[in-house]
Amino acid sequence: MTLNGDLDLFSHTINPMLGLLALLVPLKGSHRTRLILPRYYAATLSGVALAYAWMYFERKYQWWEHVWGVTFSTHAAVHVAILSALCQLGSRWRGSSILIGCAYSILMVYRHYHAPSDIALTAAALLPEVMLVWWLAQAHRARAPAIQAHAGGPPAD
Repeated sequence: MTLNGDLDLFSHTINPMLGLLALLVPLKGSHRTRLILPRYYAATLSGVALAYAWMYFERKYQWWEHVWGVTFSTHAAVHVAILSALCQLGSRWRGSSILIGCAYSILMVYRHYHAPSDIALTAAALLPEVMLVWWLAQAHRARAPAIQAHAGGPPAD
């Protein structure tokens, strides 16, 4: 297979692979204690559903092309939704998600799937909604209260 063929295959399989990670990693013991799994999975599904809802309405009404002259990027929208789920898994996942998102954007531009403006506008439009979904889901468990420095003293306010 050629380099272009490999990149084409990779660009079409990265979202399903990341989706599987977003679904399976939370089942690992350390994440099970930090996340409320039904809320995590509901928010993950909601984020991906938002991406496809945007796609449906953009295909039907073509607002983006008529108003801004850009194309809605379903690849980028689903990617943002999946990466938002991975970001819930901790700071290492957040950093990795940012790097993966940037690399995937570069790949989409290199493969001529979308212009940088398509990807940036898609991400900018979807990100506030996805952030709202995660805020409403409150998928993280509350942290245990800090241990008092002096066990015999009064509780801290």
